[in-house]
Amino acid sequence: MLGLSRFRRKDCPGAWQAIGRFAEKTSDPTTLNTAALIQTCLGRRDDAILLLEKSLSLNPDQPGAI
Repeated sequence: MLGLSRFRRKDCPGAWQAIGRFAEKTSDPTTLNTAALIQTCLGRRDDAILLLEKSLSLNPDQPGAI
């Protein structure tokens, strides 16, 4: 995944550019968790919380997302 690869290189804006368009439309918890991680990297804590809440509503059994 390009977004995660960019995140690992500490390119948070580039990571969001790669994944941001999918974040609002997806119902995949892994994608939502990745988007939340990137939002946290960008300092957007409230947006990250919303993404994690959506992810957990889709799949509450995610110990790593809590």
